[in-house]
Amino acid sequence: MSVAAAADEWFALRARAEQLVAEANAGLAGRAPAVDLVDEAGTGELSFLLRHGSRSVRVSLGRHQRRGWVDLRSERQPRSGPVDPAGDSALDLIIDSLTPGRNGHDNG
Repeated sequence: MSVAAAADEWFALRARAEQLVAEANAGLAGRAPAVDLVDEAGTGELSFLLRHGSRSVRVSLGRHQRRGWVDLRSERQPRSGPVDPAGDSALDLIIDSLTPGRNGHDNG
């Protein structure tokens, strides 16, 4: 996909992530560590970090020449590779990385 299209999808994913973090933290309400969303600055690329307890996932816009993609990285999967953020597939990967044992499965 083009860099412009990838950047548009990255921003949409960032907005959806912010909404889900707010909803998750409202539901956690002191029962578990809050989920943090931090925009990275000074890295020369579009990226943000989601943290929950000791786990984290970095979401960045990858690009090479005129091609772009969204890249997810966690400490358990240092490089998951490009993902298609359409729908909620990328958010599902992020949630699975941050919350092992969700729904009775070891997602981490």
